Amino acid sequence: NGDEVLTLKFDCRPCEMHVIGKIKNHILKMPLPGSVVASVSPDELLKTLPKRKG
Repeated sequence: NGDEVLTLKFDCRPCEMHVIGKIKNHILKMPLPGSVVASVSPDELLKTLPKRKG
């Protein structure tokens, strides 16, 4: 992470680790996992495929 300093914190058991630090702006602007960013129909996707000869 370059010159950024992160702190590793252990809660009760060593297997429960959390990284404490600032969240970068570009991460905050990213869509949530599983969210629909753009909806494209299967027909629209098929139009993007190269045409087969034959």
